[in-house]
Amino acid sequence: MFIIHARKAWLSGLSPKENREIPPLDYPRVYQLKRDFPHLTMAINGGIKSLEEAKQHLAHMDGVMVGREAYQNPGISGVGGSGNFRRGRRRC
Repeated sequence: MFIIHARKAWLSGLSPKENREIPPLDYPRVYQLKRDFPHLTMAINGGIKSLEEAKQHLAHMDGVMVGREAYQNPGISGVGGSGNFRRGRRRC
């Protein structure tokens, strides 16, 4: 599985904190990458703050990674709880 971050990191001129805020998120670019390589399993990451947002991304992607928001707000709706959802189960 490839986890693709929707924000392009700048390698010079920005601090790590600024890199999390200043470059814009580009979800359509990640969706296009998935369309270009449909045989690859891809999950999207970056700026996802709710279960509803995650569900919207699943219309285009195989999975969603909720990173910083889950750390900062462990009680976000459904993540890790009974509202959790899966598209399907696969063996590793």
